[in-house]
Amino acid sequence: MAYPLSRNILGPLLKRRLVVIEGLEYIPDSGSFLIVANHVGYQDPILMVTAIALHTHRKIHAIAKWKTLRIPILKRWIGTIPLSRDRSKTIDAALRQLDLGEIVLIYPEGTVNFSDKIIDTKTGAARLAILSGCTVIPAGIRRVSSAPATSFKKYSEILTGRMQLYFGKPMYFVKQQTAELGKNYIHNVHNQIMREVARLAKKEFIPCQL
Repeated sequence: MAYPLSRNILGPLLKRRLVVIEGLEYIPDSGSFLIVANHVGYQDPILMVTAIALHTHRKIHAIAKWKTLRIPILKRWIGTIPLSRDRSKTIDAALRQLDLGEIVLIYPEGTVNFSDKIIDTKTGAARLAILSGCTVIPAGIRRVSSAPATSFKKYSEILTGRMQLYFGKPMYFVKQQTAELGKNYIHNVHNQIMREVARLAKKEFIPCQL
């Protein structure tokens, strides 16, 4: 009951801050899938969840390390998966949600990036894609304003920031067990996903190196 209520209250308000939304036709109607996106501001998770929740009427579980979701209604809006220092715990928590048929959102950059390049990204998304075998939906986020000049403005974007959102075609990878994973394969999958994310975001992608 809490989630439909928060969706009905927050959804219409937050949707106004999504200046452009393209590619919603690529979002699966059912089943688990992994959304992989670049990170351009603190408003990203809230507005990403808004776009998908209003389209699918389902809850999204975002992997996050920041502590901005202390407002009860926002906690209900985004099902946060804590980013643990022990990354294996985070991967396991996300896999449990995917095994339950849920939607998981991950930002491989790990932090907000105002530059025109995507670089130094983590391979967690690739690992989740391979271990779960779920559909991967790449997403490119583009800012509609210049980067905030102060910390106050940066954090205030949670409440005021806007963005353009572009979803790409689904990507599929063969499911494999942990023992079968090799670094070359993980990095190959990672680079495939992030190259598409960068294209959608109109950024240059610097491939992950072994």
